[in-house]
Amino acid sequence: MQSIFSLGLVLGSLFLGILANAQKSQQPSEWHTATEFTLEGKGWKETQSPYDRFPPKAQGKVVQNVWELSEQSAGIAVRFQSDAPRIWVRWSLTSPLALLAMPHMPATGVSGVDLYTRQADGKWVFVNNGRPLQVEGNLASFYPNNKTTEMQEYLLYLPLYNGTKSLEIGVGEGKRIQNVLPRPQDKAQPIAYYGSSIAQGGCASRPGMAFTAILGRALDRPILNFGFSGSAMLEPEVADLLAELAPLLFVLDSLPNSHNLPPDQLASRLTVFAKTLRAKHPSTPILFVGQSSVFPARHPLASSKIQEEVVKSLQAEGVKELYVLDGAKLFGTDSEGTVDGVHPNDVGMVAHAKALQTAIEKIIRAKQRD
Repeated sequence: MQSIFSLGLVLGSLFLGILANAQKSQQPSEWHTATEFTLEGKGWKETQSPYDRFPPKAQGKVVQNVWELSEQSAGIAVRFQSDAPRIWVRWSLTSPLALLAMPHMPATGVSGVDLYTRQADGKWVFVNNGRPLQVEGNLASFYPNNKTTEMQEYLLYLPLYNGTKSLEIGVGEGKRIQNVLPRPQDKAQPIAYYGSSIAQGGCASRPGMAFTAILGRALDRPILNFGFSGSAMLEPEVADLLAELAPLLFVLDSLPNSHNLPPDQLASRLTVFAKTLRAKHPSTPILFVGQSSVFPARHPLASSKIQEEVVKSLQAEGVKELYVLDGAKLFGTDSEGTVDGVHPNDVGMVAHAKALQTAIEKIIRAKQRD
């Protein structure tokens, strides 16, 4: 009996040793803080958190709700390269567990991360998403299906409706991970996108499906996401901040929120916002996006008409490089692109991105001819 007991102890110890080695092999041999690599989607380098969207001086200048939303990491992505066949991501969030998801938007979009890789033809393809289960120490691993040992470029999108407290990327023993080369000069200048909850990413299933992210991959250019849920009210303080940037193009997509302003105030704020940008950027194009509806018969909406009149008035004053995108083009005609009648689902996000891509590429081509 004693020999059997001893054998059991030996076998048990052996099993625990095998299990411990297996668990060890399931973890990266080294972790790297995401700030070691290129952070795209930021307008200002110096922020309180590396994953904030506004600089510290904005606090107390913009309304409190906008400031708090700017601490959510929508549109920020990490670019890096690695030859690892498996990549780990570990991240912690700033909001409590109860805010991991929303009733109409899954946790993968609100608080998750998304990994994409660039193919040999230059196109970005989805690898997988990291699913958040807790506030601290979320862990995900990705298998990019690398069939070579060459370095491969990656794009890791951060949570859309949560703040990112910390973010690390891990690789296995003997595998390389390093920063990418800067983008080519003709692809380096970003697009600054100001808008509502829809622009922030509501209600994409995951960060890479926000239309600004889709648009960034399609144009192969950084997009600065200044979507502020329920708070795109065209405040002059926000215009002053955005005017500090030097983008290729400004996109103003405030009407899903600012249509609630009295008509005279909406027209006034649109005018002041555009003139503030133009004062600092005499030749940078500004694209005004009309208000969308999933019900085609509702177009054009009253706010879109007001915005078009503002643009015409500015043009009559001699303000140039102003463009308008018809809001009717954003959702298409089948009403299938929405979660709740307002916010796009992934189908609606793709439709938004396609309409904007067409408009923006036309503006870029015109700019290149000048």
